Amino acid sequence: MNQSQRFIVLDSFRGLCAVSVVLFHLHIWQSIGEWRFFRSSGLLVEFFFVLSGFVLAHRYHLRRMTTAGFTDFMISRSCRILPLHFATLCIMTTLIFLRPLLYDGVSLSSLDDRFWHEQMREQWLYNATLLHAWLPDANLFSFNGPAWSISVEYYIYIAFGLIILLAQRRSTQAFCLLIALCSAAMVLLEPKIANSPGLRGLICFFVGAAVYALYLRLRDRTLHRYWMTALEIVCLFALYWMVTLKYPYKSYWATWGFASAILLFAYEGGLISSWLKRGVFTKLGEWSFSIYLVHYLLLYALTIALQHFHPSWLAQVGKVLYIDTGSTVGNNLLLLMVVASVLFCARASYQWIERPGMKLGKFWQQRRSAPAAQCAAIKI
Repeated sequence: MNQSQRFIVLDSFRGLCAVSVVLFHLHIWQSIGEWRFFRSSGLLVEFFFVLSGFVLAHRYHLRRMTTAGFTDFMISRSCRILPLHFATLCIMTTLIFLRPLLYDGVSLSSLDDRFWHEQMREQWLYNATLLHAWLPDANLFSFNGPAWSISVEYYIYIAFGLIILLAQRRSTQAFCLLIALCSAAMVLLEPKIANSPGLRGLICFFVGAAVYALYLRLRDRTLHRYWMTALEIVCLFALYWMVTLKYPYKSYWATWGFASAILLFAYEGGLISSWLKRGVFTKLGEWSFSIYLVHYLLLYALTIALQHFHPSWLAQVGKVLYIDTGSTVGNNLLLLMVVASVLFCARASYQWIERPGMKLGKFWQQRRSAPAAQCAAIKI
């Protein structure tokens, strides 16, 4: 199988899930964002982890990982996610800095005590080093909230690369052993550890990597298009109930459900898959990382603007701050405007931040490989 092959349908799913996470964080009263599925869409982060494991296992399953290859792997992963992470962290830092000026009427001279105090500096350092999902005293949502999953995933990349490097052809067995150990830890350890972001991410990611090995064994077994369409429809209904229902160890069992869906849609054999290969869905998949990291900034900026210019539209319901224009139609129009703004900004950040970052990674890898190639040519 060609390692450069893209699973287009799975990319489209990633984009749809990213938009669902936007609606999960966007609390607009009596809007479609209050539908049951979107109120449960925080669980879709597990889907992102599983899909990352599946895709990276596909990309590296035929490669013999060396020390130099591990370095190239980390360059590729770092240049893929760090530029956008640092950009969004800086923008969010600026917004948090400006909020007391615009909303609370705080003077510029007193901002040091209100904003850049010792605890805030500590949290910022955790975010900058992507450690905030791993340290017990770190606040996951201290700056750009969704970046906690990037914190988890980045260090899982290191673990994945080291397993490929050390285990080589036995890497799948190593993945399964790690899944078993993490699953046991989830059951045996105290709830705080069992529900920790790092443990969740480890299980999800390596389940995805292990499921790719199963896909390799089954990929030549195909069904008629009608049967694949029927399976895809059943799978979508099952995913809906899996996401919306309440049950014990929901994150853990949903991980296996997402893995099953990824295994099915990787075949791209049904009518649903053919629809998901169309332009609008593929674009969402292309922008999905930007959608995921950029949207929280826009929602935060919207909250600041409403607090300053139109506070009557804001209402506290329990621990959640809702937006209510006073009209159901107005609320849904506002939701569409926010989603459109997120997509516009995601498109721009993909074009101006993500793509240059990926090009930088490739350039860096080529610069590293050039001396080795020259030495080989001299020996010949």
